[in-house]
Amino acid sequence: MLLLSIRTSQDIDDDESQDLYLSEAELYYDIIDPFLFLVRDILKSPCASILDDDGLTQDDKDYYLAYTGTSEEAKALSLELESLSELYWDAYYDDYTYTYEGVELTAEEAGQYYDYGMIPAEDYAVIMTSIERDRNAAMGEVFMQVLDLNTKLAKAQGYSNYAEYAYEAEYERDYSASDILAFADAVKQYIVPLSDDLFSLYLHDLYTLDYDSYMNVYLGDYTGRGTLDAVRPYIGNMSSELLESWDYMVNHGLYDITARDTKEDSGYTTIIPSYGAPFFFNRPSEFLYDFLTIIHEFGHYNNNYYHPCGWNDGSSSIDVAEVHSQGMELLFSKYYENLFGKNAGLVQDMLMCKLLSGGIVEGAMYGELELYAASTPDVTLEMINQKYRELSEEYGLTDPDDPATELYDWIEIPQLTVSPMYYISYATSAAGAFAFWLEAKSDGYDAAVDHYLKFVSQSVYSPFLEQFEDAGMENPLSASYVKDLAEALRTSLDIDERLELAAKEELYSDVSADDWFFEVVCEATELGLMNGVGIGEFNPNGTSSRAMAATVLWNLDGNTGNAAESAFPDVTSSDWYLAAANWAGDTKVINGYDDGTFGGTKNVTREQMAVMIYNYAAYLGLDTSVTSTALSFPDADDVHTWALEGMAWCVEHGIFQGNDSGLLQPSRDITRAQLAKVIVTTAHVIDGE
Repeated sequence: MLLLSIRTSQDIDDDESQDLYLSEAELYYDIIDPFLFLVRDILKSPCASILDDDGLTQDDKDYYLAYTGTSEEAKALSLELESLSELYWDAYYDDYTYTYEGVELTAEEAGQYYDYGMIPAEDYAVIMTSIERDRNAAMGEVFMQVLDLNTKLAKAQGYSNYAEYAYEAEYERDYSASDILAFADAVKQYIVPLSDDLFSLYLHDLYTLDYDSYMNVYLGDYTGRGTLDAVRPYIGNMSSELLESWDYMVNHGLYDITARDTKEDSGYTTIIPSYGAPFFFNRPSEFLYDFLTIIHEFGHYNNNYYHPCGWNDGSSSIDVAEVHSQGMELLFSKYYENLFGKNAGLVQDMLMCKLLSGGIVEGAMYGELELYAASTPDVTLEMINQKYRELSEEYGLTDPDDPATELYDWIEIPQLTVSPMYYISYATSAAGAFAFWLEAKSDGYDAAVDHYLKFVSQSVYSPFLEQFEDAGMENPLSASYVKDLAEALRTSLDIDERLELAAKEELYSDVSADDWFFEVVCEATELGLMNGVGIGEFNPNGTSSRAMAATVLWNLDGNTGNAAESAFPDVTSSDWYLAAANWAGDTKVINGYDDGTFGGTKNVTREQMAVMIYNYAAYLGLDTSVTSTALSFPDADDVHTWALEGMAWCVEHGIFQGNDSGLLQPSRDITRAQLAKVIVTTAHVIDGE
């Protein structure tokens, strides 16, 4: 059955394998009871000791001795559920269209029309909503059938609803639905704001990628043997045990990560009992996410390699299994710099977004949605769509002002239909897995890896919370843990500092963090001393006019004075710098030319700016005396006599400094970047800093 399941994953059009799989499933349900009755009879016979080598515990023996078989109703329901999986995937891959002005368009085609400006934004929104609604209706019909069958199966086992049955009997979790709802509340309060901030930083990093990095790193091909070979040395650095399982996977070809259109849109690792070996499958998306998936699935692979499944073994804890994979991802991130160089930060942001947003936040949200659907009597697809809209807003994924009363895309999460009640495990496990990453930050990487390997070595059949307790770790579902986790991640990832930097980088398209003037331009803007010259531009290398000089000094003074009429014949009421020019004239900070004009459009030299600042200091009543006018610059003699005292005062106070060549360049026009530097420094001098 498992091999047939893998074959159908590898080719969704392989109807023969799908039919064979369903036949095998029917055969499985026919023989499982006789097999278990045989085990029961052996245990009751004088030959019972023959089963001791199979590792049966007393609890196992008690279970088999008390086994009474599966009802015909339960068998029929289980078989019907198997067949619905195929119907879901058929609906998943079906084409959904919208006829726009006589042309039938798929979602992809509509997107292309929109990108080319052939469809207005409002029409495009209508088209996509219609297509999403149609997909939701088709796939949702299968979901509702699955929910109905699971509800009947649960009630046949004595449970009031499927949620209770799934948590207690199917997944054997040691936490309840009420525990998850409390966990979800903590996620909304503490993790959602962190996730939102981190995602904005990830997008910021992504948008600033250069072309080569975008094509080779973000859109790189990670579907070949070359990626596996590149990863191998770092797996070996982590531990020899991990390297052993990695080499076994690669050398025996027990993986399928190549890109094919006919592959099922999923990724998983499973154990093939008859071969005693794990197998890793993934349909790649052909961008950076594929790299993360390889590391993630190897966490599962390694666990299956060292814990092969026998006939007596039950189902392993999926929550624990996801800790194995997510913990592997987090610890392996240490080697991103070796693999991705300057783009390591982007890859780490993507991983953190995957685990925070795609793991904890979405896991909790979909977990809530599934609990609602499974525990609400007479629930309808429309009610589930409405609940999803409500939850999407609570988790910060939908704007409160969005007029939509329903949202539909939840149905495109395959696990919600083909593996109901599974998705919450991505949230619970990610919350726990982060403990290893934080431990690496605080106690050292080797200690964290050792702790992770000890955790992985525990029984895969022990419940989730019990495993954390046995490993001496906190309960990852508690509100206090979630709060502490959010605070620790915010600090470790420098979220607040990076947000501040990103906000500065967004100010001007022609000012970047690598520029020497970055901080002073940002501070000049923050203090309200200077603004851009156009939409998103600062023009740092542009010259500065007398009007600009007057304005920045007037801004520094708090925009005092506001004469309605001009004191200069060449400054009119329509000039944007009227108030600044009048203030400069009244305060004698900037004097007009001999003919009485202001000359607002003329450029300002560095020495002229020094004199203006010197005059402003005098206007404020500051001590304007200088120690000496003998300036120690190779081009000091180029300073005009009328500017010497002003320049000397500015140099003594660090307002003007030499360039990289040690030159003062007094007669050169001051650039806007230099103007920002001197005006910000002047502000600090005035404040006594």
